[in-house]
This record gives sequence, structure tokens and C-alpha cells, in this order.
Amino acid sequence: MLAGTAKTGETSLVTRAFAAFDHHLQSTRSPVLVGLSGGPDSSALLALLARWCQARHRPPPQALIVDHGLRIDSEEEARRVIQRWHGYLGSQVAGLRLSELARRSQAAAREARYRALSDHARTIGARAIVTGHHADDQIETLLERLSRGSGIAGLAGLSARRALYPVPGAPHVVRPLLFARKAELIDWLEQQALDYEQDPSNAKPQYARARWRYLLSALAGQGISDEALLSLADASRAMRLRQGVRHAAILREHASWQGDWTICLAVGAVEGLEPASQHALLAGLTQIVGWCDYPSFLGLPTEGGGVTGNRCILRRQRGWLWIVRDPRCFSDLAAGPWRPSDDLAEAALGLSAAACSPKAASRSIEGGVEAAGKLDVEFWPQALKALNLPHSVAKFAPLWRNSRGDWQLATKSVLTLAPNFQTVDQSYRLVTSAMQLRFSSNLEAGSGASG
Repeated sequence: MLAGTAKTGETSLVTRAFAAFDHHLQSTRSPVLVGLSGGPDSSALLALLARWCQARHRPPPQALIVDHGLRIDSEEEARRVIQRWHGYLGSQVAGLRLSELARRSQAAAREARYRALSDHARTIGARAIVTGHHADDQIETLLERLSRGSGIAGLAGLSARRALYPVPGAPHVVRPLLFARKAELIDWLEQQALDYEQDPSNAKPQYARARWRYLLSALAGQGISDEALLSLADASRAMRLRQGVRHAAILREHASWQGDWTICLAVGAVEGLEPASQHALLAGLTQIVGWCDYPSFLGLPTEGGGVTGNRCILRRQRGWLWIVRDPRCFSDLAAGPWRPSDDLAEAALGLSAAACSPKAASRSIEGGVEAAGKLDVEFWPQALKALNLPHSVAKFAPLWRNSRGDWQLATKSVLTLAPNFQTVDQSYRLVTSAMQLRFSSNLEAGSGASG
């Protein structure tokens, strides 16, 4: 008898896991992709999810293990994980070994892992990427964000469901096991005689999470218990939800898109907010425009002035705030799961193109970075072939299609040089220089227009 068939004797963990899967995954019939590392968290997730799929008469889950190549024995470990889980209750497990990362850090590895998962999800038609994050991860995240002075958005902790990138149809990252403690998952695996790997880096003090893990018992002795931290996350999440609803209402009434990578917002609507809410709104908008996963707080520029941050340029002109994707930053996608509140992201992505801003203000930015970077990854090969570009340029070169259906790369002047690009670095410099020139000239041309 399967442990997850809702019969007498099933464990509390299985019961709660099935309820979480029902809540987060029942509505989609597309394949489910598990981010598998082989550790106890993702191993328990895959085993529980495979049982849930069988009990709900769904196709078995698919999984991808990404080998970053940061440890000597990582390739052998990945091979063991695939052998262990491929075929488990019909599960399909694939492996991907990444080329050596430019930055050998956990943050760089996480970014590369999510990109790989996103590509694999698109390949198999999955709309949900399920990860094994649990309550212990939530607690460590909260401690880390407290140390950075995060506001309520950060103290809300990990979300159970979040769009990976801010484009329609992007896969969602789903974390259904946030209710469970790591010890619960390990105990259940051992009860089921299911093996798992141990990552030695989890105990290395050079990593911040390992240090927070070590300090947890000392903090509990001072009243900062696990339960207190999780309660803080619940309260912050409720406050963030209310704030998101308020910000979404402001966007719908006072903002519009100007081009594909520019939001125009009435300054008066921002000035009326208390400072913390004002900073949160600007941070959320720069996330949407700049695809910046962990934004810093940006203040409202003075009249006629501007600030740069979070891969964006903020410019204030005659009562309007322009938030524009920094042309120098089109080389980056989001570093991790998309973070603005659902209400804010939905409202921003649904804005009309000319709902609020006057024509004079519209001319000051329109065309500066129009449509650049909008192309979805799945169309890169077709565009790059048409432009005779190496595939590696796709990460750096903003590509789009014009009204005639022709593929475009930055400007025509850059396009004529495309076949001669020798390196990614050379193409990146050419593209960003041309875009910076276009952006600056358009901004200056419009700044003197009358209202």
C-alpha cells in the first residue's frame, strides 16, 4: 500500500504534503518539473510528489538535476541520483552538467540552476518548477534578511508560488513543503528506506546560511525562536499583500507603459505614500522593468533629476516619473524567482500603453529602448540564424521583431556589423553603446517639449 493513498496509517507529513500539492498543482494538467539535487529536501519532494501523482491519476513527475561542477565528485553524485530516482513510480529524471561558472559562488550557481530549470520546463511543457524548500530554509532566509534591514517584502520570506520571469506564460516556482521541517523530511525518507545525498558545503562556515544555522540555538535562548520567526513571516506576508493591492490600484490609475521597457508614473501618486511604501513601490517597479531579483531601495528623484539602480534609470520630468531599463543591463535576466507581489506584477503587466501620460512626456522616452530584450528565449535560435549571430550573443544582444516581422538587433548600424562579431564581449560593447546612444538622444530630444 502506498503511503499517500489517504488510508489509515499514513503519516502526517504525507497528509499535509498531499494537501499542499492539491492546493498548488491541482489546477494545472501540464507536466510538473522537480528541481532535484539528491539531498533529503528534494528527494523527499520527488518521492511525495510521485505518490501524489499516482494517487491523483496524473502523469508522473519529471525531474532535472543540475550539476554545477563546483565539487570534484559532483558528476559521480549526479549519476547516482539519476540512477536512484529515474523510474521511481514512473518518474523521469534528466541530468545537465553546466560548463564552469564565471563566478564560483552559491548565488551564481543558483542563477544558472534556475535558468537551466526554466529551459527544461519550456522543453517539456511544464508550467510549474517544484522545489524542496522547507521551513528551515524559511527561517534562515528571514535571519539573513533581518541582518540586511529588509522591509516587509523581504521579511515575508519565501513565497509558496512565484512566477520565475515577468513574461506571460513563464513557469512558476512552487514551494509546497514550506510547512515541513528538515528533520521531518529526513525521518520520513529513512522510514521509507529511501536514500539521499549529503552536500558537505551545507556545513561550511564561509556560507552565510551555514552560519545562521549554527546560531539558531543561541538565538532561541534569547527568545528569537523558530516559531517567532515564522510568525513574523506570516504577519509580513499579510502586510505585503495589503500593500500590493494598494500599489496595484495606484498603477491602474496613474501609470502606463511607454515602449516595451519603460513605465511612466505620476509623481503625485508616489509622493502621497509614506516613505516605506514609496520605497517598496519603486523597488517593485524596477524589478518589473529591470528584472532585478533583489532590488535595493531607491528614493524618488528631484524634479529634473535622476537615479540609477536595479538595472534601471529613474528620471523625473514635469510631474512624471520615468522608470526605464538601463541599456547597459540587457545582458541579464532575473537571477532567481520573480519577487514582486502578484497584485503589483499583474497590474503593471496589464497596463495600457498610453493611459495616463501626456504626449509631450511620451515623446521624451518613446523609442529609446523600444522593444529591446522583449524576445522570448524560445525564439533566440530563429532570430540568431536570421541575423547570422553566434548563439552566445543571445544573452547579451537585445533582439526583437519589427512591425514587418523582420528580426532586429539594437540598431541598423549594429545589425550591419553582426556577421563580423568575433566575441560575445565585442558584440555586447557594440550593442550597449548603440542602445545608450539611442536612449540619450531620445531623452534629450523630448526634454524640451512643451506640455
